[in-house]
Amino acid sequence: IEKINLVILLLTLTFIWFITKYFLFNLLDKIKKSQKEKDELFKNVLVLEQEAIEAKEARTQFLAKTVHELRTPMTPIIVNTEMVIEDFDSLSKEDIYKALEAVLWKAQHLSGILNNYLDFTALDKGKIAFKKVQFSISDLISDIEQKFWKSMIDKCLEYHIKIEPDIGLGAWWHLRTT
Repeated sequence: IEKINLVILLLTLTFIWFITKYFLFNLLDKIKKSQKEKDELFKNVLVLEQEAIEAKEARTQFLAKTVHELRTPMTPIIVNTEMVIEDFDSLSKEDIYKALEAVLWKAQHLSGILNNYLDFTALDKGKIAFKKVQFSISDLISDIEQKFWKSMIDKCLEYHIKIEPDIGLGAWWHLRTT
């Protein structure tokens, strides 16, 4: 009976040892997996942190460029408006017209910048898409001529535009609201 009890005790201890070993190895595997997951999460956090830093830098550069682009046309608007206000009585109608024309042109330029910014914001949000449209090249050249002819004459610049009658159509991508 003692031998049987001793065998049973040895078998029980061996069984307990195997079970303990099994649970310890499983626990160690879980700890290793957990550490791997933590390492992977840490790597992901580092990648996300770098992306956030790059996004912040891009945002800062974009804002700096945007402010510069908005401020540049504001200077002639302010200068010409102040000139007309301060010297209104001594300015000729032609001088007032030139100053107001410069203000209008810069204000339209500024409005174009703001519209482009809003278009890009809407494009980024998926509220705008591109659509291919056709336009008359001769009309485009005429529009450019009308916009710049007066300042070219004022600066004594000579120019000649010759538009062939069959110049045709051009195509470009136009933003449209979706």
